[in-house]
This record gives sequence, C-alpha cells and structure tokens, in this order.
Amino acid sequence: MYIFPALGGPEHALHARWAYGVLSTKFRKRGDAPIWTGINSLPLKGMWPDDEYWLPKVLAGKRVRAAFLFDENESMPDRYVKVLGEGAGTE
Repeated sequence: MYIFPALGGPEHALHARWAYGVLSTKFRKRGDAPIWTGINSLPLKGMWPDDEYWLPKVLAGKRVRAAFLFDENESMPDRYVKVLGEGAGTE
C-alpha cells in the first residue's frame, strides 16, 4: 500500500506477480532509461525509497505485506513490512 496524504489523492495498492524467465519488453520508471542488472547488484539507492525494504525479500522467495507513507517531498517518514508466515512486522 502506498499512501500519499500530502497529495490529497487516493492510496495505491500494488499486487505484484513474478514470472521466471526473460522479459522482452523494456519499460521506463520516472523517466529513467531501463537497465538490466543481476539480483545481487540491484541499484537500490537509485530506485524508489521503499524498494530496498521489500524487493530483496521478494527476490529471495518470500511473500510480504507492506505499507509506505510518503510526504510531499517523496520522503518516506513511516513504513511497515511484514514477511508473511513470520512474526510481527519488520523494519
């Protein structure tokens, strides 16, 4: 769940599905040129700030439930990440 209260807009829910294999379609994110990288060398510091909290867990085969609160500067003052099947929320 992505929450942007400063924008006055709706919350955004994301349901990710993973496919194994090679994708032939490239896409752009916030105007950045797409790059191909290995799982162990993801450029997390150049990605959305929430990616470092959930993406490595999902790529490691875990399922997560998460919520991220963003302010008007796209900073993330609060977050919740829970690996499903484990104890309380993490991070």
